[in-house]
Amino acid sequence: MKTKRKKENPKTAVKLLGCDIARYGNDLTVLYDIYIDEDNDELFFGEREVLKHKGTDVSAGTIRALNLQNKYYNIMVDDIGVGGGVTDQLKDIGNIVPVNFGSTKMREKDQARFLNIKARLYFRLKEYMEKGRAFNLNDIKLEEELLLMKKEHQSNGKLKIIDPDKSPDFADSVVI
Repeated sequence: MKTKRKKENPKTAVKLLGCDIARYGNDLTVLYDIYIDEDNDELFFGEREVLKHKGTDVSAGTIRALNLQNKYYNIMVDDIGVGGGVTDQLKDIGNIVPVNFGSTKMREKDQARFLNIKARLYFRLKEYMEKGRAFNLNDIKLEEELLLMKKEHQSNGKLKIIDPDKSPDFADSVVI
């Protein structure tokens, strides 16, 4: 994985929060600060919060508190399954963006190339990394999960992402 370290995020970067939501099972809720510097076409991975065996009310409350503290431009929330409940609880914030990995609603050129939003988002992250425009604060768990992700092309030529056996909570929160 081609990532670089940078001590400081640029002041012009837009600050987002990527949220992969879980509940009481073996998966984790991972909330990741993401900075996008559109001026230089760079992506920065910032701080993260991990919740284990917590209900959606705790996830929603944690997201609210982080938003008050960090004033995110947008909060991207995994809207599939239990994540939908968190999206519903946070509607009043106003900067919530529900993300449905299974959705096929994309630009026309992307619909021809990718099976769904998940494949498109993972491919976009790969582009940032290959160009040396993704900067990470050395999160080993994130790197491990990204290395386990696989892709395959379907018979129609569309790219599909194959998750590893264990849910890639850290990787999903970043691409969300």
